Amino acid sequence: MMSKDKIVLYIALLLSFAAFSVSYLRSAAVGGGTNLKEEIAELSARLNKVDDQYKALSKAVLSLSFDYYTSRNTTASFSPTDTRFQLLSSPYGNLLVSLTNIKKYGDGYKLIFSFGNPTSLIIEGVKGSVKWGPKIDWTRYYSDKAYKSNIDQNTQSKNFAILQDLYPGSWNQEAVVIGPATEEEIGNIVLSNISADSVKMHR
Repeated sequence: MMSKDKIVLYIALLLSFAAFSVSYLRSAAVGGGTNLKEEIAELSARLNKVDDQYKALSKAVLSLSFDYYTSRNTTASFSPTDTRFQLLSSPYGNLLVSLTNIKKYGDGYKLIFSFGNPTSLIIEGVKGSVKWGPKIDWTRYYSDKAYKSNIDQNTQSKNFAILQDLYPGSWNQEAVVIGPATEEEIGNIVLSNISADSVKMHR
């Protein structure tokens, strides 16, 4: 199945082609005044067909764009070397999250996350769950039952709460301690089930 990004690109290319076709056929129809009536009628029929395709594709792009930008991203997955920010949905809007650092802490690790709040709200009482386990070969995970069972058995989880408010237009660092865990047991880190108690508006 194609990703949404690839679908959007594919439809955009089709739209460009359809727009070019409309322009070309209109030019041909205008310049065909000296041609036979049959040729003009054929060009007109082709133009109408391309116009219909163009309208249908335009509706598809609008629908897909709406779905893309309003979709909920309920999980964010990281590895110890993956510091890219990801989109994670909360009840009050989407947050940007990145895993900025990992520190050994007792018999486990302290995960330092940066939560970016792109909304105009102060979000209070953010909670969620974090899951950690070995690095996953997803091809084997979905094709090898024994491998999947081993990964699932060695995956742990816990709930966490962010004590500080997430202020708008800024990055807010928060530490989440996990354990017990070894280096081999934190190859895959997943945040999910994000919720929040309330929001405040700036006065």
